[in-house]
Amino acid sequence: PIFEALSYTWADSTGNADICMPVYMGPYWQSLPVTRNCWQALRRLRTHGDRLLWVDAICINQQDVLERGHQVPLMRQIYTEASRVVAYLGEKGEDDPKLNLLRTSRRDFDAENRKLLMNKPYFHRLWIIQELKLAYKAV
Repeated sequence: PIFEALSYTWADSTGNADICMPVYMGPYWQSLPVTRNCWQALRRLRTHGDRLLWVDAICINQQDVLERGHQVPLMRQIYTEASRVVAYLGEKGEDDPKLNLLRTSRRDFDAENRKLLMNKPYFHRLWIIQELKLAYKAV
């Protein structure tokens, strides 16, 4: 099936990676707790309609060390086969108006603004290199 993969950080901009927010899924609305940042990413993506989305915190049993160990080698295949990888950089911050220049004029996006972007927690993860490099399309 055609699916998208979510690339995000477990921790939000404050460093909070506690698993505390419920995600409801399935025909019986089963609840699965995820981090606040994952929950926020899913809320943002939900506004764009129905989609088949691969999210590590949901698709991999994080409590099962054997399953996690089995899934890590499959990450390459997952991110390669996704129709696109959605990179969630986090909720808006006080510097985000400057980052909006990316949408309007890349020419005006100077070194200071690039530094603001690269200082987001998302870019401090090593996994993003694999997730974005393997992506057929990243947004």
